[in-house]
Amino acid sequence: MDAITLLDGAAPFYSHGSDVSCLLIHGLTSTPNEMRWLGQHLRQQGFTVCEPRLAGHGTTPSDLARVTWREWYADVLAGYRMLRRECGRVFVMGRSMGGALALLLAACEADETVSVENLRYIWEAIGSQDKERLILGRSGHVIIEDCEHQAAFEAISTFVVARL
Repeated sequence: MDAITLLDGAAPFYSHGSDVSCLLIHGLTSTPNEMRWLGQHLRQQGFTVCEPRLAGHGTTPSDLARVTWREWYADVLAGYRMLRRECGRVFVMGRSMGGALALLLAACEADETVSVENLRYIWEAIGSQDKERLILGRSGHVIIEDCEHQAAFEAISTFVVARL
């Protein structure tokens, strides 16, 4: 296998601090460097900080073209699990696509994610006024595959059709 040559700022970053940690996830076509200032600030506050480099990023366009979101999620999950082992509490944040990966992680790692009571904060942060909430209490986080998936499908199609 050929050695990977990283662009400047593309190296992952880890700094151990307290038992409270922050996982920072960069965006599509970016590198850990885009989160570096935030990481440095959090480290100065005493937190442990981990900024993984997502697969295919920070090298060449052809490297990026060979990977999928699943590999990016695997990188995020590896960072999260390492921090859980070493630190206990993990706060996850991402920029752009990194934010989407952070939400996916929250949906899949349900042991200590944001509670449904905090839906209000997410709801208010979504800029569109054309939105609806759907809470299905018997389902897990992968609702499209869970016991209430049909109710979710119906609500989604009703939402779309109502806006045609």
